Amino acid sequence: MNKMDIVIEKLLDDYIDVNLIDGEWNSLIPSHLRHDKIKEDLKADAQLPELSILLECAIKILSTEDSKHYLDLRDYEKMVKQFSEAGDYIEKIDLTKPIEEDYASLLHFDDSTMQSIFKIAQEKYNENKIEESFSIFALLSTLKPETFDYWYRMGIIAHQMQQYAFALKAFTNATYFYPDLLGSRIFSADCHLKLGQIENAKTELNEAKILMEKEQPESYWLDLYSQFENNLKAA
Repeated sequence: MNKMDIVIEKLLDDYIDVNLIDGEWNSLIPSHLRHDKIKEDLKADAQLPELSILLECAIKILSTEDSKHYLDLRDYEKMVKQFSEAGDYIEKIDLTKPIEEDYASLLHFDDSTMQSIFKIAQEKYNENKIEESFSIFALLSTLKPETFDYWYRMGIIAHQMQQYAFALKAFTNATYFYPDLLGSRIFSADCHLKLGQIENAKTELNEAKILMEKEQPESYWLDLYSQFENNLKAA
């Protein structure tokens, strides 16, 4: 296993740890056993291999010359350098002890590099390179899993790609870190509806309604809410 394979493997483990928050697992089960169970289940339904491919794809995209035209030369060279050094930092991590930092910190990806990665993800989306943008946001959300915006944007793209189960997982994590995120509630409702989970869809729409009563959302959200509400009534 080369250094980048090690990096990806650790990012996968971190992704699984984040998904212990979703309440689907018995809290009485020791976390390391829950971790192993989730990993086993993800492998069984092909989600983990898919995530591995996404992370590999993202790293490949960010490390190629093609990424250079999205950034200043200095920012590009800095980002590539930090990726090349990531394997060395992974080898220094004591995996026998609890890991208390996110992987962006452990791999010494500084704020400017994270901003560079984010900028490339945005530009790829604006160029309609949806799959590439999706893979980069998947990487961002595993590097800094407490940043709700990464999960939210990944969810939006997954929803656009009609990968509703993946989108729902992303929206669930976004909502966990930012419960008042209206868009996440509304799109979660649609994901539940698309997956045939009617009661869950009703719950999310109700949460969205509560949020809309507390703030003044843009008309776009009101229209989208009405559309999904009508779809739910017709289900």
